[in-house]
Amino acid sequence: MNTRPMGVIVLSMLAIVTGFVSIVSALALMGVAQFGFLNGAAARGSVLTIFGVADLVIGIAAFVLAFGFWYSRNWSWSLGFAVYGIALVVSIITAALGIMTLGSVIVVAAVSVLTIWYLLQPQIKGTLGH
Repeated sequence: MNTRPMGVIVLSMLAIVTGFVSIVSALALMGVAQFGFLNGAAARGSVLTIFGVADLVIGIAAFVLAFGFWYSRNWSWSLGFAVYGIALVVSIITAALGIMTLGSVIVVAAVSVLTIWYLLQPQIKGTLGH
């Protein structure tokens, strides 16, 4: 039986949590955006919808990433950089626009930076074929 390194298991679980949180966040943003459209604040509603869709894409990609990490697929290493890099950028922009709180951004930034750092570790790179 092929055993997975603990680091890959942790990355898989983290990707599942990231996917779940991103999808819940996306649904909340898009729901709040509808109130903006109903109240005549179409510009604000449009911005919330755009970031809601971005969060939805991040969430779906994170679930795909969890699969890739779990089965040690070569592409998961690159996808990990993309998912956590985009999540970091989106969270910083949403904080600058006042959509997310600073505390939320700090959590997303910490998880993203630590995950990217961990992906650069030799053991993980080797396990994921890089």
